[in-house]
Amino acid sequence: MKLHFVLPALLLFAAAMFAAEPMRLRAVAVIDGDTFVGSKDARVVRLWGVDAPELDQPWGEASKVALIALTNRRQLNIEPKGDSWGRLVAIARRGKEIDIGLELIKMGLAWHDPRYAPKAKEYAEAEAEARKAKRGLWSDDKPVSPWDWRKQQYDDTEEDD
Repeated sequence: MKLHFVLPALLLFAAAMFAAEPMRLRAVAVIDGDTFVGSKDARVVRLWGVDAPELDQPWGEASKVALIALTNRRQLNIEPKGDSWGRLVAIARRGKEIDIGLELIKMGLAWHDPRYAPKAKEYAEAEAEARKAKRGLWSDDKPVSPWDWRKQQYDDTEEDD
């Protein structure tokens, strides 16, 4: 086997192993209800398993404010789950107990996203409870999921062309 084939494969493997390592960082800025910037290399972190309303969507600003309250300037334990659009997708915890994404779901300020976290039973149960209690966005008659909202916005811009 030639070295010029092996070396890139080893580098990719090493990068994947490094990316999967848990890390600690502080949230230094919040972008929206499910994305923040971490202190380590200004890394953008997208919360795994949740999807918060877009900022121009009902409850979008409230979700962002809640994420600020839960994370801002606090030391967080980050458990990487992957990468999406150049962002680290991860579970973020305060200490060992408080799962930030789960807290947003419990508040009714984010959806459990079963497309990316189908086995996150605790997230699904928290969303069902928030719906039943009509917390946050579930107090609206017909809340629109962020993925449907984005699709609608995309479809509307195509019609304008």
